[in-house]
Amino acid sequence: MSSGATNRVSVWVDTAVCHSVTWSRPSEPPRSVRSGIGGHRQSGSRVVEIVEHGAAPRTQHCIGWIPRGLHRSPTGSAATAEEGVRVFVASQRSKRSRGGALVTGVLSIALVVAATGTAGADPAPDNPTSALEKLSDLSRKSEQTTEAMHNAQIDLDSKVAVQRDAEARHVADQGVLDAARAKVAQFQPAVDKLTAANYQGGRVNRLFAVMVSDSPQQLLDQMSALSVISADTAAQVGQFKEATDQAVAAEQASRESADAARSATEQAKSISDGLQRTQSDLQAQIAQVTQAFGALTNSERSSLSGSSFPPGVDAATILKSLVPGANNGAVQAAMTQIGKPYVWGATGPDGYDCSGLMVWAYKQIGKALPRSSQAQAASGIPVQKSELQPGDLVLFYSDASHVGMYVGNGNIVHASTFGVPVKVAPVDAYPFYGARRY
Repeated sequence: MSSGATNRVSVWVDTAVCHSVTWSRPSEPPRSVRSGIGGHRQSGSRVVEIVEHGAAPRTQHCIGWIPRGLHRSPTGSAATAEEGVRVFVASQRSKRSRGGALVTGVLSIALVVAATGTAGADPAPDNPTSALEKLSDLSRKSEQTTEAMHNAQIDLDSKVAVQRDAEARHVADQGVLDAARAKVAQFQPAVDKLTAANYQGGRVNRLFAVMVSDSPQQLLDQMSALSVISADTAAQVGQFKEATDQAVAAEQASRESADAARSATEQAKSISDGLQRTQSDLQAQIAQVTQAFGALTNSERSSLSGSSFPPGVDAATILKSLVPGANNGAVQAAMTQIGKPYVWGATGPDGYDCSGLMVWAYKQIGKALPRSSQAQAASGIPVQKSELQPGDLVLFYSDASHVGMYVGNGNIVHASTFGVPVKVAPVDAYPFYGARRY
């Protein structure tokens, strides 16, 4: 291609353009670089092609394969991308004279592509060590979110119970109100007649009693009856009015408490929904990382997950060293679950998260524990680290987002994190938050 022609160099990965750059002189790559990637993952590697446009007809060259794990779209700085293209151009033009430059160019652009990452997503790890670190980081965040979600569910359940109690009180108070109004309604006709007669100057006044009496005794009897009727009526009307006022006040208070409870429930539900969305996002990130482990052998996975016990420790030693205690049964139950997988939100028996294992183990001895690690940290009896006994719950991290069960001799049994089964580990392996005894 001549230096005066417009040249276009496109780096292709399978059927999608990875880099597309146009400039006037081959020695001056542009400042801006478009990037994108498509196609699908292959079981092996990806072929890279260069297409050159200029005064000469279009040509295509298959120049090599990008190693598995490095075929990701570049979104880094323009300078980095330009350097990758420059290496490609140089290697393409010199391949007639130097076959080794072609390999150098392919590896160089592959490394540039790998280093610049993907748009909108974290790059997948390209070796088991970085994959494990990435997985541990995502699993830690996911565990925090999981325990917070458990906490929100506890709060939600509590607020729903408050709402139900308030609504039940509202129904009961409404019944009292209806009964009081019914009694008033029964007496209402008599009250209406007395009111009308009194308004019209009728027969219920003392003057009328004097005028129609045939004898002093009859007058006394009628006036006495009027006094009784008046006093009795006033008392009953007063009682019914008081009952009605009380019922109305109770009904109003109950309605307000029910409204407040419903509002609290909606707020808790919103929190729970938000946490579930966050959990879903983290699960998607974890799925990206775990995909990198798909090609690992069982022995490699076993090596990454580590041993089920610290050096010099085994299940028999732990169980034999247990001293008599109320919670030994919980320890024994938890120890039977060693090797079970970590599963977010699970309480067994096929898998567990950290607080779920505690809930399951204590359930075996008839004790109910709160569902989240934070709630477990807020219940029970506080215990100093130096006073730990088998069965005590040990909380970790500043937000108490992880929990294990003390089994003696400075060790805990716990469901640690994704990819690592239930195991025994030193209590000092994690930042200590506190301990509780149930």
